[in-house]
Amino acid sequence: MKKSIFRIQVLLVLCMLAANAIYAQVKISVSGNVTDEKTNEQLVGASIVVKDKLIGTTADINGHYRLEFNADKDQALLSISMVGYETKIIAVSSAQPVVNVSLKLNMVMAKEVVVTASRVPETILEAPVTVIKMNALDVKETPKENYYSGLANSKGIDIITGGLIYQILNTRGFNDITNSRVVQLIDGIDNSAPGLGRPFSNLLGTPDVDVERVEVVPGAASALYGANAFNGLINIITKDPFTYPGLSVQVKGGANHVDGKYHNASLYNDLQLRYAKVIGKKFGFKITGAYTRGTDWTVTDSSDLAPTGGYDGFKNPGRNANNIYGDEVAGALPLGPNYEPVVISRTGYNRSDLVDDITYSFKTASTLSYKFSDRLQLSYTLQYGQGATSYDAYDLKNVWQLSHKLELKGNNFFVRSYYTHDEGGDAYNAMLSIIKFNESWKSSGQWFGDYYAAFKGYIPGVTPNDFDAARAFADIGKPVVGSETFNHSWDSIISLPIGQVDANGNGSGGGRFKDQSSRIHTEAQYDFSKLVKVADMIAGGNIRSNIFNSNGTVLIDKPGEPININEYAAYIQATKELFKKHLKVIGSIRYDASDNFKGEFTPRAAVVFKPDDKNFIRASYQSGFRLPDPLYQYQNIDLGYARLIGFLPAVDNIYHVKDLTFTKESVDEYKSAFDAYLMNPANNGDTAAAVDLYKEMLKKEPWGYIRPEHVKTFEIGYQRLFLNNVLYIDVNYFHNLYEDMQVSENVIKTKNGNPQSEESITEAGWSIAENSQMNPTLSQYSIGVNSFNTASCDGIETGVSIVLPKNYLVSTNFTYIQSNVTSEKDIPGFCTPKYKCNIGLSNRNIVKNLGFAINWRWVDAISSWNNTPSNVVAVNNSLPAHSTLDLQLNYRIKKTGTTIKMGTSNLTNNYYQDYAGGASVGGLYYLSIVYDGIFN
Repeated sequence: MKKSIFRIQVLLVLCMLAANAIYAQVKISVSGNVTDEKTNEQLVGASIVVKDKLIGTTADINGHYRLEFNADKDQALLSISMVGYETKIIAVSSAQPVVNVSLKLNMVMAKEVVVTASRVPETILEAPVTVIKMNALDVKETPKENYYSGLANSKGIDIITGGLIYQILNTRGFNDITNSRVVQLIDGIDNSAPGLGRPFSNLLGTPDVDVERVEVVPGAASALYGANAFNGLINIITKDPFTYPGLSVQVKGGANHVDGKYHNASLYNDLQLRYAKVIGKKFGFKITGAYTRGTDWTVTDSSDLAPTGGYDGFKNPGRNANNIYGDEVAGALPLGPNYEPVVISRTGYNRSDLVDDITYSFKTASTLSYKFSDRLQLSYTLQYGQGATSYDAYDLKNVWQLSHKLELKGNNFFVRSYYTHDEGGDAYNAMLSIIKFNESWKSSGQWFGDYYAAFKGYIPGVTPNDFDAARAFADIGKPVVGSETFNHSWDSIISLPIGQVDANGNGSGGGRFKDQSSRIHTEAQYDFSKLVKVADMIAGGNIRSNIFNSNGTVLIDKPGEPININEYAAYIQATKELFKKHLKVIGSIRYDASDNFKGEFTPRAAVVFKPDDKNFIRASYQSGFRLPDPLYQYQNIDLGYARLIGFLPAVDNIYHVKDLTFTKESVDEYKSAFDAYLMNPANNGDTAAAVDLYKEMLKKEPWGYIRPEHVKTFEIGYQRLFLNNVLYIDVNYFHNLYEDMQVSENVIKTKNGNPQSEESITEAGWSIAENSQMNPTLSQYSIGVNSFNTASCDGIETGVSIVLPKNYLVSTNFTYIQSNVTSEKDIPGFCTPKYKCNIGLSNRNIVKNLGFAINWRWVDAISSWNNTPSNVVAVNNSLPAHSTLDLQLNYRIKKTGTTIKMGTSNLTNNYYQDYAGGASVGGLYYLSIVYDGIFN
């Protein structure tokens, strides 16, 4: 099958090359000036591109352009564009050597061209689904500290701030810190970490100075982009060296933690560089680099996640607190009245003492491009990114990613192949590390034994029946943070890979994950519109090989024996305009297959109705799916108190979980009933009778092996231009139905017995009865499974933009989302504020060369982060509503191509959290100088 696919790809490439070599050529030479229609000001950097060709140029410092090319006919079309202006299409010929062009200011983006929604160019008005676009001028003028954060001010987008320079984009119901349901592309390269299956967001992404535009499709995009474009697609397109030659430099300095509330005031530094040049007419190159450094936001939430037995917060002896690691290790000791069990947890350490608060990002890229002709261009790109950040228990120190891409493209096709490799650097899991650390200075068996002895009064000098006194005794010998003993042991554990022993062959490994995974991806697309007369048609496909290599630290692979998984896909899309182009009908379907899962078809059907040039109505229906990420498939991490494992046959063959385990809920219910029976004096402590009476409460693990998630989504939208295009309204409604959602479940394997027979269940009942911290007879596993229930999400997203006199632009958007979980369990990450609102005011020229932008964002409260059902003990993980105010002022010195910008993200320094347990995000204040030297 692989050979057949390869032959088809080679044949497709040859057909593309042949199709692009049969046209006759007419030489056209044209030059002129590009100016503002109203002010007659030269538009430096305006783009002049030959329609349907891979050739273009940029207006120089005087607004002048010159272009020479071969045309198919005596006449050709030029597309002249400039961010912030309406694109103009003009006809040129060899008889018309001078063509001056004036462009009209366009502050409403509805007519801007996008390619992501349908994989072909179309305006936002004509797109069949919602598309959010940020162009190069928006990138430059966002009041946020970078363009990626600036996306939060768009409708329907949630940004979770995992760290100062680590933001995660979510859409339509999900608000997940590890969002693997959104695909992020940078010039066609999947930016997710191959071994984790999760995007690094902009930590290892693209610097602002090289971003031409960002296009976001909220919701499912699997019909054109494959499996994991399940709940959104971010498409980042960088600047081509032929279209954007020149030098750009950005120097930015700032500060956060300015009030010293959670951390001392800290500096923020950002340096970016881009240089591009065209040599002759055929060769172009560019080099980019960026370095950002600062101090991360501080985690302050230490709320109790496990209130039990009437205890809560600091009074809870079994406390499992947010951002305190090590207290996850807990067990029941017979310390209550009548020896009833009381949950006791080990003493942990604060996250802030374990995770470095210095964050940085270094990223660089180089592109070499060669034009064989006006229709054929070959390019090679090298991307490298390295950084440090943290989220939850992960300290991602010095992680890096390297990509190589080779791409051949024409005016109606592309073929690209890329290789991506990532390295875990010095990254470690702080929670796992501190669990290992605690075991190194005192084993849990000994610690719980000491606690029990002290509480029961067996230790002289220790007050009996006192939880605090018992804990203090059990903690004797606990290393103090910052001490030589602590530092030596801690550094050893976080440098030792998970699951690997030390130099003396001792221990069960440390907390470092050693990821060295890779991805090889080849894809192609061809536009058959000139060959097929019935409809406009595109078709394409891809082959991907994943090499999961964790060196045995987080997956079941072994050092030198990575896991290889292949994926295949093909898609086709047809578009037909009817009734004098008033109705556009689009149909597409894609087929994806993987070595581990059966093939999936994902269709999409859409219509766009345009009764006139001002009104646009769109409707679409599509399905999508998401493959389980590598952790859900092959995970293998021993936490000490439990083991995290993937749920595929390859993993189950090792641990035999599927047929030999009970649900943790049923074990807990059995143990509770068993203990209550024995505590009743009337039963005379008859253990055998208790086992026989309650063993039927034990339930076998009911889930099958992990499968892909599925979504079906319907969207209808309306866009309208009013008042000579100065007022723009966009409103849409969507309904998403989710099935087979991936959740984590805990199961228990007993030392003796299993669910296979009545006799075996009895043996299991005895094992559960005999279990204690001093005599463990149970093993706990956390597995990734598919929920039996469904979830749905309904939403309304609206956006309004109006241009006021003197070019003041008011933009506002409002998002309403209702998430419905028809499940007894929560779905991780399926929780988003019900209401969100943005109101912005901007003017790029208040007075000569002075502009500003201000945005107010309000986010509704989240009453319960985990969507905990009413019949389950609720954990208070609510987040209050919050608002932020972002502001920037910029002054342009046109003679030198320099812009001075002063701005702030969260002007009032109002601290807030984007997710339960997350960092408290305050204000960031900055000053930047940007130089843009455009030359040919």
